[in-house]
Amino acid sequence: MASDCPNLHINEDWVIIEGVDKDGNILNGSDEWSDGIYITDLTNYVQPIIRYYMSDRVRLHTEDDGFGKPFHWMEIRGREGGFFSFCKKQILKTHFGIMSENLALAVQFIQNSENEMEIRAIPTAGYEKAEALKILGQRFDEIVKKEGCEDYRVVLSEGDLIKNVRGGKLSTYLKRY
Repeated sequence: MASDCPNLHINEDWVIIEGVDKDGNILNGSDEWSDGIYITDLTNYVQPIIRYYMSDRVRLHTEDDGFGKPFHWMEIRGREGGFFSFCKKQILKTHFGIMSENLALAVQFIQNSENEMEIRAIPTAGYEKAEALKILGQRFDEIVKKEGCEDYRVVLSEGDLIKNVRGGKLSTYLKRY
């Protein structure tokens, strides 16, 4: 997608990269870090890839970088999906899968603020929703307390899981603030 010169110049004759915000809106400024990108492959005529979403964070630049390349360039921060920040601590997202193991067919952790996590779930057979949510809340408490979190709130929600508007995919972790 890009060639190194020392900056990453986008191969614009092969691919279109569009930076987007958390709602999928195109970012027009070159000084903004995106929340994700849309990629369109201009080389595959058999099975085209058009505006494929990736959660990589980039900053796209339209100005000349002084190295004589004719294409726009970008900085990449990459995917920041491995951790989430909760009560000022960095916590691994892999804990979400461990918490829901054998308990829920699907679960969502919705962070409403720096110190508040809402949990929604579809329980596996043998568990009532309220019971599964209570256990998930207890497991969440154990993990964040081990990480040193003290002042936080967990909301156990009977609400439906929230589907991604860009294709209906369910995300395990959502950040709302």
